[in-house]
Amino acid sequence: MPTSRPYALTEICTRIINAGPSSVLDIGTGFGKFGFLAREYTDVWNGRVSPDQWSVRITGIEAHEPYIGDLQRQVYDEIIIGDALQILQSKEDNEWDLGICCDVLEHFEKEDGIAFVEQMDRVCHRIMITIPVKPAKQGSVHGNVYETHRSAWTREELEVYGKVDQFAALYLLDSGKDK
Repeated sequence: MPTSRPYALTEICTRIINAGPSSVLDIGTGFGKFGFLAREYTDVWNGRVSPDQWSVRITGIEAHEPYIGDLQRQVYDEIIIGDALQILQSKEDNEWDLGICCDVLEHFEKEDGIAFVEQMDRVCHRIMITIPVKPAKQGSVHGNVYETHRSAWTREELEVYGKVDQFAALYLLDSGKDK
């Protein structure tokens, strides 16, 4: 679905503010919630309200092009359509200050998911990833095969990459690397 659970929204927004990134990568843009929140808590939060004042570069990666509409085009500086793992492999080290990936990791087979997190960690100085503690069985949704749940992750598997907090039925991984 082009949406995600709201359990950790306050914590994610607080961490965006504290990170103060000049560039953000949102993987699995969906409806655009995290791009919107990143824009609000970077540029708008710092008094850069109108688009001509924005200085933070926000990039989105979305596998399912039909999810992209006018809202996303207004918020993101760039939207890349395609498979996130393949796209990340072609990007430079530390290309973004902050990477956000919410309710996406469970859509990868475990081996590809490990490679994905490692690539995300490579191209982003700091990463935040949310994933359901117990993902429900799910196949294609809205004609999008990328919505299929293919893996579940334990807290211990995620802690290899950083600090993990639990908010209701959601894990939040934060690599916590300082700028």
